[in-house]
Amino acid sequence: MLHQASSNRAASSALPNPKQQVSSLNAINSGVDITAVLLATARIRVKDNQGTFILLRALVDQGSQRSFISEAAAQLLRLCKEKWSTRCFNLSLVVVNHITDKIPQSKTPCKITELRQEDLADSSYNIPGKIDVLLGADVYGDLLEKGVIRIKNTKVLAQKTKIGWILSGPVNQVTRASEPSISMVSIEQLDADIRKLWEQEELPQERILTLEKADCERQFIRTTKRDPKSGRYIVRLPIKPDMNPSILLHPSLKDALIRLRQTEAKLERNPELKAQYNAFLKGYLELGHMSEVPSAEIFCKHSYYLPHHAVVKEDSTTTKVRVVFNASHKTSSGTSLNDILMVEPNTQYTIFEILLRWRRHKYALAADIEKMYRQILVDSRDCDLLRIVWRPEPQGPIKHYRLNTVTYGTASAPFQAIRTLQQVAEVEQFTSPSASESIKKDFYVDDLLTGSSTIEGAAKLQNDIVNVLKKAGFNIRKWSTNYEEVLKHVSTADRETSDVVNINLENTVKTLGLQWIPKDDIFTFKVKLPYISANEPVTKRIITSNAARLFDPLGWIQPIIIVSKIFIQRLWLQKLAWDKPVPDQLKIEWLTYMKEWPALSKLKIPRYIQTSDRCKVELHGFCDASMAAFAAVIYDRVIHPDGTVSANILTSKSKVAPLKVQSVPRLELNGAVLLCRLMKHVKQASEFPADTAEFYWTDSTIVLAWLSDHPARWKTFVANRISEIQQL
Repeated sequence: MLHQASSNRAASSALPNPKQQVSSLNAINSGVDITAVLLATARIRVKDNQGTFILLRALVDQGSQRSFISEAAAQLLRLCKEKWSTRCFNLSLVVVNHITDKIPQSKTPCKITELRQEDLADSSYNIPGKIDVLLGADVYGDLLEKGVIRIKNTKVLAQKTKIGWILSGPVNQVTRASEPSISMVSIEQLDADIRKLWEQEELPQERILTLEKADCERQFIRTTKRDPKSGRYIVRLPIKPDMNPSILLHPSLKDALIRLRQTEAKLERNPELKAQYNAFLKGYLELGHMSEVPSAEIFCKHSYYLPHHAVVKEDSTTTKVRVVFNASHKTSSGTSLNDILMVEPNTQYTIFEILLRWRRHKYALAADIEKMYRQILVDSRDCDLLRIVWRPEPQGPIKHYRLNTVTYGTASAPFQAIRTLQQVAEVEQFTSPSASESIKKDFYVDDLLTGSSTIEGAAKLQNDIVNVLKKAGFNIRKWSTNYEEVLKHVSTADRETSDVVNINLENTVKTLGLQWIPKDDIFTFKVKLPYISANEPVTKRIITSNAARLFDPLGWIQPIIIVSKIFIQRLWLQKLAWDKPVPDQLKIEWLTYMKEWPALSKLKIPRYIQTSDRCKVELHGFCDASMAAFAAVIYDRVIHPDGTVSANILTSKSKVAPLKVQSVPRLELNGAVLLCRLMKHVKQASEFPADTAEFYWTDSTIVLAWLSDHPARWKTFVANRISEIQQL
């Protein structure tokens, strides 16, 4: 590993040294034969804030000037202070988002006969594993003890330390680096995350099939089956190749019991929450989504116990309290269930794409699948890895249960649910083609946004979707439409009871959320303004937290959101610490800006953009720029058979100008590139006909002059962008 450090930038005051920037760089070439090298790793016991020792995996690296701990490990320890206690000594660690990739990169055969396994600092030294802590040169000297052994037939050295013998050096094995790996970690990770609000926010990229994705897909196809009675799908947990749960997952029952008692203590202080929590788990039991483990099987099978806790969702019109299971809880080996599961990224369409298509339907439908995850069964061979302990009352006996369905909190759950839904569509594509197409393209997780150009077509589509999903055990409910006649055959129990449908499909708390009002067939914005007292200090953390909760999937209020992006850029340029109050002038500006947000609730945007088959549709895109930002917006212009014309905003995007000062013409050119990229994506996502006319508008005569000539005539910056525009 290569490491570098400097101290010329400010960082968060929550970190050990707010005036020091610390970064590390790890690089390896692609496609090059290299000798496998063992890096010194160790299993260390770290005490959390309740005095319980947690086992973490550390990398000992004297080439690093500082010691680090990953944010996930810090949260696991529930500590928010600079000093961290291990069995041997205290540490001062820098909290970072990510330390490095798994070490070693691949399984490395290296037989050690000179030492016993129990004498090694890390008995899994040759098996790829996540690194939670990096112990740098600041503690390396404190670790060392007298004793060095050279391992036979290798160049590996064993060094005795206070935490056991650590191994490092090349082994007699040549491997080939399959892909480039360059990773950097920094205590300014928080700043980097926020920069996404003002830097170039790219449109969705084409998904690349990685090796793990391919393995995950192959395993799903090979192992998934259907229950012959209910028609429900039965899936296996997608455990990573070469990962053996019986070896890597150490006993977890003790921790689960501790967490159960902690949860019980919290619930006892809130009787209403306790009642809803117990009702949720009783429902799990009554529906057969979990079953009690016979006493004879509790200890005779290898198992993994998931701690569980409550999540309250006030905006839900059905279940306000959900029980979420923590499959990321590490066992004493330092490994959790989620660590050994393959994770396939979301393969569904984005909210952006789904909403664009939805606006083309004259007759709209919205619904969601009831308890989607829990309608998919888990193979009985894997259910012992999904155990919990629970009792309704603290005085009662603790019982052991197996979860029988795809479970919230497991890393593979989203993939299993989405892939099963796509499998349902594939199976029914010939018997119900329209419903199959809608299930494939119009779902975002369990939320459906679809429609048709006729009342009859919408009613038939709704009925077909219900029947197709019912065959697989899915119940789709909470139906809404902009025309009551479409749902006249649907029972009241299966309809949405609210007059408003929330379009926040990410299940996160938003300061500003998008809503659909079916009766008027319009979109509005729901503003949930956080209370900030005039006397309360306003910090960079508070401002960025509020700004990040502005939900604008189609960019309809970019003129408002760009103000927050520019404001945050100003904060970043001043190098303010996260929890230090901002200057009074900036505070006044921010509070004044926030007071204007409620006015957004008066904004109304038609859902239907009137693009019927009999109309002529044109797409008009506009771009502009200033020294502070550049933006692009796209409208549709519809010419109806009677000669009337209507226009609607489709989408827009804005970007803050780069920190390096550029001329306005160059920023105008950036805006033109943004417009071309956005237009291409809108045409693909909205599925407008290929012959739909496109118009691109700019008021920059310099950009028009650049575009009128060959790219080779211009300097590199201009030439590259002109070339891209001409290709798009």
